[in-house]
Parts: sequence; C-alpha cells; structure tokens
Amino acid sequence: MKLQWMLKIGLSLTTIMSASIGKAQALVPVNQGWSQEQRQMMYSKYEGSQIIPYDWFFAIEKKESIELLSENMSRFGFISNTDEKLPIGMTLTEDEVTSQLYGEKKWLGVNCTACHTTVMNFKSKSILVDGGTNPLQLYKFVKEIADAAQETVADKSKFARFAARLNQEPSDKLFNSLTSFAKDVEAQSSLNRFSSSDSTAPGSAYPPQMQDGITGPNNQTLCNLSDLGDLSLKNEISLSQNCREFTAPTGVPHIWGHYNEEYTHFLGNIHSAFGRNIGQAAGTYAKNWVEKDMNGKIVFKTTSDFAALIKIEETYKTLKAPEWKQFSDLELLPPLDTDLIERGRKVYTANNCIACHAIQPEITSKNIVFFGRSFWKTNVTPIDEINTDRARLDVDTKTVVQLPEILKVQFQDVFGKDSVNNGQVNASQYRAYVVRDMIMNYFERENLGNPAKYTASSCRLPDRNQAVIGYKAKSLEGIAFTAPYLHNDSVPTLSDLFLPVSKRPKKFYIGCRDFDAANVGFQCNKDSENSYEYNTELPGLSNTGHEYGTDLSELDRKALIEFLKSLRNPEAPSYGTCEKL
Repeated sequence: MKLQWMLKIGLSLTTIMSASIGKAQALVPVNQGWSQEQRQMMYSKYEGSQIIPYDWFFAIEKKESIELLSENMSRFGFISNTDEKLPIGMTLTEDEVTSQLYGEKKWLGVNCTACHTTVMNFKSKSILVDGGTNPLQLYKFVKEIADAAQETVADKSKFARFAARLNQEPSDKLFNSLTSFAKDVEAQSSLNRFSSSDSTAPGSAYPPQMQDGITGPNNQTLCNLSDLGDLSLKNEISLSQNCREFTAPTGVPHIWGHYNEEYTHFLGNIHSAFGRNIGQAAGTYAKNWVEKDMNGKIVFKTTSDFAALIKIEETYKTLKAPEWKQFSDLELLPPLDTDLIERGRKVYTANNCIACHAIQPEITSKNIVFFGRSFWKTNVTPIDEINTDRARLDVDTKTVVQLPEILKVQFQDVFGKDSVNNGQVNASQYRAYVVRDMIMNYFERENLGNPAKYTASSCRLPDRNQAVIGYKAKSLEGIAFTAPYLHNDSVPTLSDLFLPVSKRPKKFYIGCRDFDAANVGFQCNKDSENSYEYNTELPGLSNTGHEYGTDLSELDRKALIEFLKSLRNPEAPSYGTCEKL
C-alpha cells in the first residue's frame, strides 16, 4: 500500500550511500514538491563553482597516502548519489575560458544542494531531506585538495602515478600546470579559515555545516580575483589588504520557503535572490576576474552561470518543508501526540511567539505595482533586543576595505558620494557593487530589458530597504529538521533552545546524522563520524540570546516542541505576472 502511494505521487525508492554510516541504505523520500527528475537535476546542476580540474580529482592521491582523494567522500559530509559518479551537489562543467589557468577544460565544483540536502538517521532508517542543513566540511575538502596537490608536486613517485592515471607521461607541461594549481589552491585554503576556531583540536578550523557567508564571497570578489582577463587591471583592483580571515562562522540555513520570503539572507537586508546566489557561487569557488569592454569600461566577469541560477531559483519555488506527519505515516518517525500539540499551540500563543514567527506569515503588498509579486513579511528583531551572537552582523555592517581609485567614480555613481570615506568603503557594499556589475553585464549581453530582467530576477526588482539591524525571524515549518539552532548553530536541540543561556550546553558535538526525535536535534559524541566539538565560548560561536519560553514548565516545554514538530507548510503568497510559470 505504501509503495503504491509513493508511486502515485511520483516518488521512488531511492538507495543512497549514507554519509554517516558508510553503507548503502534504503531510503523512502517523502513528497516535498519535487519530482525525481527535478531532484536529480538539482543535485548536479552547474552554477559556477570550479574547485579542481575534473580529471585531476580522480587521479590525485591524498597527502601521505596512496589512496585517491576522491575515495570515501563521506568524510567531508558529501552524500553519495546512487548510480551517479559524483555525490549530491557535486558538478561537472567544461569551460574554454578558465582552461587558460591550468590547461584543463573540465572542472569539478559544488552547487547549493551540497550544503542544502541532508540525511538523518533514525533507528535503522535514513531519511533524505531536500533543502535541509547538511554538515558539509567544504573548507576541509579544499584544504585536502591543497595538501594533495602540494605533495604531488614535491614527490616524483606521486606525480608519476598522477600522470599515469591521466594516461599521460610525467611532462614538464603537466608538472607546471599542477604546480600553478597547487600554489593557487593553497592560497585559497590559507585565506579561507576561521580565525576564531580552537586550533588545538584536529580539523577544528573547518566546522561542519558552517561557513562565513559574507567574508568568503568578499574574498573571492574583492581580493582574490583569478588570473584571467586584464592582469594589469587585476593587480590594480584585487588588493591583498582587502582579504580577511573568517571571524563569523554561520550555520547553513534550510532553504525551503526562501523563495517566498521578503528578504533572502540571515540579516533580513538582502532582497535580491540573484545577487545572493552569485555570492554563493563566489563563496564556493567560482572564478571571477576583471577586464575592459570595447568602450574601455571596467567590467567584472564570472563563471557564475546566470541561466542555471535562474533555473535553480525557479525550482526552489516548488520545494516544500518536510512535515513530521509524512514521516510518521511511513513509520520513519514516531507519531505525534495530538493532546500535546494542542497544549503547545496555546503555549505558543500565550508567549507571543507568533509576533516574530507567524504560522501563516503576513503577506506584503506587491513590490512592483500591477506587475510584481507579494512576499511573506520578514520580521527582524533588533540585535540589542534578541541578543544573539552579533559577529555575523558586525562582519556585514562594520568591515571596511580599500576601494581601488580606478573604481571610485563608478562606485559613487551607484551608492553616492558619501559612500567613500578616505578611500574606504563598506566591504559588503563593495561586493554588492561587483555583483551588480556582473548582473547588469548579463542583462546587457542577453539584451534583456523590462520586463525580461524582472522575469530573470523572479520579480525581485527593485530592492527593498530594511531599517532594523538584526537577524530575520523565519516561519517555522520544518524547523524540527534543521538542528543545530540559531544562525550560528550554537544550540544543539529545540529542547535546549527553551532553556536559559546559563543552562544551555557550553560544549557539544556537531557533524553527525543520528536524529534525536524527543529533544529534536542530533545525538553526536566524540566518536561519531565527522564529529566536531562546538565550543560556545569562542568568538562568533556564543549561544546567548533568544531567551524566549525559557521559564516554561517541563510539560509546557515538551508541548511547545510537539507543536513545533507538527507545523505544516503555510500558504504561499501570490506570484507576479512577470515570473515564468
């Protein structure tokens, strides 16, 4: 009967390689709105990331080992995709332009689903959640690539085996290309590390499921441009003093519903999904460079695939949050207690949780009169009121960098004369300028005017202003499947979130996949695969703030959690006539 039901809604039994247990395990996905074809398209869609030449990835050995780097990708948190050579979220592309770098046209990269698809283990079952929060260790992955490349250059035997796997002789040309790559990827890896990490713990510089979503893209666009285009112009614009170490580790957010949200990032101040997605591509090692057009105007170029980013955004429109009842109906999770749910609903209302986290979000007016679309209203609580860790916020609002003099006039034309102070500008604003230039170049190249550019931007033009400085409060459908909690993953379970800060765990392990259905989180310990000890006393990782519902009785706290487990998908706002149907 269950098999017939799954086939009726267009799903199939899927077998994956569970990244936490390392063996094939049957998985029954629930209906989140995607067909199997959409899911597979999303798992492999190239969006701009180019990390390592594709063939090299399958030929290079790990550091201090003869084992191939490409073996056992679960150690980084990647999830194997049955009958596919690459894990979920790994991509392949061919690029003539970037082949100038190392003589290789085929590139391996990652896309959004590498971070936003996860597996949860419950008893003997594994559950796939599309749009979830995967404990991926992207920076550890790049670091191992850097170490492997450096050692292969230094070790003649390794280099000979590397060349043989490529069906080549160990030539000077290949050696020079690999040497150049080793230098570049080591520079990237050295730059992109968390300065706030506990350096005494092995691998601690690379927390799973965490990135610096501001500094990473900033580094890739402001100070670490690729050796493509006009190199003399690159040297003038790509200033090394604008590079920053990561200081604000941020958890990977769940992504269902974001298409409907008024603002598209943690801070509730970014309206453009197009710009956010280009920033994501930059943060996952898209190549960016600078040159002059035929009129002598400075333009920024990128490997970000604009058509693919548009397609990905359109596909996320149909993704629904997973609902607990879907899993319990399939006996993958225990059933919910209806009496507790009703008690929890009253607790939720009595404590005014709905003021920030509406069950059915308020619908905004259309952003473009007669043509645009409405959104779920974004609630943003001032940071001094909610008092959660503000490092992520400060990186965005307070980091200043040097604006190259050659860009001053163009920059001020966009942001005004007061935007430059003694040659210094806000780093995020500078990146926004670069991304805006990339987008406008795309519109011009494709001859897109109104309304076509509105269509490409999912009706998200023009920008919207957000006066409150803080983190946005999302609606909570599917919240049970998104641990750890708060924007920096500093609280391991929902049960812990409703405790005073003084009683929340100071240290705990993240990175594993064993689901705790009662407390709603993950059961990790030191010996779990890919476990990482999270220390809330380190900068950027504090678990302060959001002390709401912390004086509840044990019964009311349990009831509130049961209610949150039960939440269903809210009604979507009306979409604009400019959107592709």
